[in-house]
Amino acid sequence: MDFQNLVDSLGMAAAVLSVEKKEGNHYGNIRIVRANSIYKKTMGPTYHDDMLYSDLIPKERKFEDFCYRCAVLKQHLHAYVDTKSMGVWTDSTYIPISAEFDTDKICYFLFYFEFTKAPDSERLSNVSLETAPFVIKTCINLRGSENFLDSMNTVISDIQKKTESFCSCIIMIDRKKGKYAPLCSKFDNDSAKIEDFMPYLTPEVVFSWEDLLKFCDYLIVQDEQDMQELEKKSPIWAKSLKGAEVHNVILVPLSQGKRMFGVLFITNFNGDRIVEIKEFHERKG
Repeated sequence: MDFQNLVDSLGMAAAVLSVEKKEGNHYGNIRIVRANSIYKKTMGPTYHDDMLYSDLIPKERKFEDFCYRCAVLKQHLHAYVDTKSMGVWTDSTYIPISAEFDTDKICYFLFYFEFTKAPDSERLSNVSLETAPFVIKTCINLRGSENFLDSMNTVISDIQKKTESFCSCIIMIDRKKGKYAPLCSKFDNDSAKIEDFMPYLTPEVVFSWEDLLKFCDYLIVQDEQDMQELEKKSPIWAKSLKGAEVHNVILVPLSQGKRMFGVLFITNFNGDRIVEIKEFHERKG
């Protein structure tokens, strides 16, 4: 296949990317193989064919996961997310290229996107049929009850069921006052309580989250590879998670303007539903 002709035929920023396939559902380098003129103009003069994507934009684990799923697993994906590292919202589509063009170690997909300076409500509403009912139900629960705490308990219970997690909770944080506390929580069994796990959530751990979330709209530690990356950024939190027997985790900031006042914290969720989970949390606002 002539990848250059393929991307040149599209009327928006487009590129063909490759993903290096490794054993055990792991991946290696992700490269931008070919791009059209709109893509090159958008991304700037440092672009060149066959470059590592991370030499052009900041390395992003969520993006890499979508690249792997599209190129290797041949999943058609769409995302509209707040790309904080670039100060824009990105509406992107990932289309797998037929496996007949792959090699034993390299798989390909087509990627095209548009930037918007502010969130577009119509794009945000474009969720899958699987996710839409849950998003609507969550909004109704938040807005339809006169008792705020009852609403939050209902929502956190729904999130726990949706993610099939061991624990879903909301932790309120006031960094200026040096205080934090759980607002609501739900476990997959009634014997567990959030108080049992608070010793693992030390001030050093909790007050480090804002810095970790500074350049991303949420953080997901999905597998051992992600946990190793977290150890480099926050060894204290990684040690805490392992001590609490947490194998994967989602951390979503709750913010008003630029101030983070809490987080949604989900542990040991069903990794098979990761795309659906990401889609919901990308539309949490």
